[in-house]
Amino acid sequence: MLHHLACRIRAALHIDVLEDMMATAKEQLDSLSTRVDDLVNDVRAALDALRADRENFSDEGQAAFDALDAKVSAFDTEVGDADGSDGGAVPINE
Repeated sequence: MLHHLACRIRAALHIDVLEDMMATAKEQLDSLSTRVDDLVNDVRAALDALRADRENFSDEGQAAFDALDAKVSAFDTEVGDADGSDGGAVPINE
């Protein structure tokens, strides 16, 4: 009986440890997600500011901007609309 109780306590503690590890992992992933969102917003804001000043670019500046804009567009295409934020709701086939 005592052995059975000890096994149940160990099992409960193990579950608690796993729950803590999973919660910590979720917190870390949520934090990373927030930082990625901030980075994306900062890059888009910087590109918008540069677009507004395009007429003042030298030829080299325009080429550098076009290259950067192409990289961001390629990345956006690669990632796609994983969260559905770029368009309307996607219908779910039941």
